[in-house]
Order: sequence, then structure tokens, then C-alpha cells
Amino acid sequence: MQQQGIKTMQLAAFLISVGIALGAFGKHGLEGKVGEHELDIFETAARYHVYNAIALLILGMAHAQYNLSRFSVIRLLILGGLAVFCISLYGMSTAALFTTTNMRWLGAITPVGGICLISGWILAGFAIGKISKK
Repeated sequence: MQQQGIKTMQLAAFLISVGIALGAFGKHGLEGKVGEHELDIFETAARYHVYNAIALLILGMAHAQYNLSRFSVIRLLILGGLAVFCISLYGMSTAALFTTTNMRWLGAITPVGGICLISGWILAGFAIGKISKK
């Protein structure tokens, strides 16, 4: 199980670097190319991306140290939620750069990602709570 925690930390570090790069792209590459509302959406995606990746790094450390229960499910929910939530927001906010089609329909799947993130972090909280009982 320690190996799974280490792999999660590696993945989280990669996700942090991608989130920072996307945040910089949003700040410097999208200004003047998309509207203010789209910039706000992109910034929200980048912020949630980095926050959750940092938290996943810490969670991987906790798992490597304490072998958290249901870690595979927690990790799947957080990574899946992060992908659905952020990619849908990145797509919505940058659609005007790539197509004339309105991609607002992506907003309908964003909450699914949010629910996965919330569920994963609730499960993580319970798993961390079990550490002190050992």
C-alpha cells in the first residue's frame, strides 16, 4: 500500500505542475481572447485543479504512512471528479477559441465532478479519522 501512496504523490505533483501551467495560460494567454466571464470560469477550474492536487499529494503521504482504508475508491473519486469538474470548465471557457459551437452543455456535467470530489473528500475524512483509533 505504501507504493500506491507514493504513486499518488507522483501523480499529484504532475497535476500540480499542469494546474500551474494552465493557470498561467489562463491569466496570460486568454486575456483579450475570451470574455471576462469565461476568464472567471477558467480561473475557477485552475484553482480547484491546484487545490485538489495539493490535497491529493498530502493524502498520498498519509496513505503511504498509515495505509488509509478505501484509498483506491477515494483516489478514484477525487481524480475522476477533478477530471470531470475541471475539464468541463476548461472546455466551456475556451470553446470560443476552437469552435463557433456554444459548449455551455458542459456545464451540465460539471456538478457530477463536484459531487465526486465532495464524496472523495468525505470518505478521506472518515479514513483519516480511523487513523487515530489504531
